[in-house]
Amino acid sequence: HMSYCCRGLGINIDSRLTFGPHINIIVAKAHLRASQILRCFISRDPEILIKAFITYVRPLLEYCSPIWSPSSVGYINKLESVQRRFTKKLKDLSALSYNKRLELLHIERLECRRLKSDLIMCYKILHRLVALSPDEFFMYSTVLHTRGHSFKLTVPNSRINARANFFSVRIVKIWNNLPSSVVNASSLPMFINKLKYVSLQAYILGKV
Repeated sequence: HMSYCCRGLGINIDSRLTFGPHINIIVAKAHLRASQILRCFISRDPEILIKAFITYVRPLLEYCSPIWSPSSVGYINKLESVQRRFTKKLKDLSALSYNKRLELLHIERLECRRLKSDLIMCYKILHRLVALSPDEFFMYSTVLHTRGHSFKLTVPNSRINARANFFSVRIVKIWNNLPSSVVNASSLPMFINKLKYVSLQAYILGKV
C-alpha cells in the first residue's frame, strides 16, 4: 500500500500514523549540518566543536520530540548516529567508545535527552503548565497501596502500535518509577534540576 506523508507545525507524519519520514528528514539535515561544522570551523578544539553541534545540530533532532520520539531500535540508532559520528571525528576521540566520548564531552545520549523531554512534558501537563488538560492524556492510579510517589498514573490499554508508542502511553512506566523527591518537585526548574541526577539507563534501547 502506498503511504502518504503530510506536514504540520514542522512535524511530518505518514498515513499509517508513524513518524518515519520525519526522522529520516531530520537525520539527513542534521548529518549535513554536522559535516558543515567540521568543514567550516578552523578550530579543531573538541570543546568548541561540540558547542557548535549543540547549538546548530541538536535542535534539529529534538524539536517537539515528545510528539514523534521513536520506540523502534532502528530509528533510535539512526538518530543517535548523528552524534555518534560527529563525536568520533573530534580530535583525539576517534579511538574511544561512544560512551567514553560522551563522558569526556559532558553530554548525554540523544535518546536519554528525549526521555527527559517526555518526562518534563508529563510534569507540565499534570501541573497544568501548558494548555493541555491532564484528563485528555492521563488517569491517576486508583491503587493506593503501591510503593513510590502519589502521582502514579494508570497504564492505558494499547492494542495497536501507534497507540502504544504514543507519548501518554510510553511515558507512564518511566514516570511511575521516578523517585518521589523528583515527582514532588514544587516547580518546573526544580523538577528539571532533580531529573539530572536520575539514571534512565534501564530505559535505553539503542546500541551501546
